[in-house]
Parts: sequence; structure tokens; C-alpha cells
Amino acid sequence: MNFVPPAEVFLKHGKGHALTLICGFFLSAGAVVAETCTFTTECFEAENCSETDFSMIVDRGKILTDAETIPVTRGGSDEVAVYVGFSGSAFHLLTHNANGFARYTTHIFSGPMVVSYLGECSR
Repeated sequence: MNFVPPAEVFLKHGKGHALTLICGFFLSAGAVVAETCTFTTECFEAENCSETDFSMIVDRGKILTDAETIPVTRGGSDEVAVYVGFSGSAFHLLTHNANGFARYTTHIFSGPMVVSYLGECSR
């Protein structure tokens, strides 16, 4: 398949075709695959950590939990994924390495307080 620059498509077919081509290129560049993250340890502020059963799904620029949906931006590399989000009441940070080991922290503005979770993410 030959790459046709969006500008050339725009000149020949109009902006609608160029936009479709651009969107299709980015969507096919790296297929988005939902990840499920399961956390077994919860640490609240300076208290001792305890066992938990908390999970989330990361899909299409969002963290989905039972409590809320958080829009996130993905960064990092092939070795480490980093998701950063803001929900209005808290700042959210999810990181995991290529082996799936994950840490999720939510920095809640009222208080303020931090809750950290340790677990794993998988596709």
C-alpha cells in the first residue's frame, strides 16, 4: 500500500477524504487494545497497606472504574506505559511496565490525600 500525503488527497478529493485518511492512518498505526488492571494492595496516605480487590479497564483514552470514567493521556514507551488523567476531584497516574507490574495513584484534592494501588495490567 502506497502512502498518499493528506495534502494530495485534499487537493484531489476535498477535505472530508483527507480527514478520513488522516484518522484512519492514526487508528491503524497502533491498534488500541483494552487493558484490564487488577490491584491487590491498597495504601492510604501514611497508613499501613492492606489487601484489596480493585480493578479498572483502560480503553481508548479512558480509565473505567465502577466509580467513574477518567479521561487520560498515554505516554511512556514500549517498556513503560504511563497514563495521566484529571477527574475534577483528583489527579490520576497509572504506570505499568512490559511485564504488567502496575501502580495506580489517585491524588485527591479534598484533604488532600493520596491512595496508591499495586497490581498488574494485562491485555
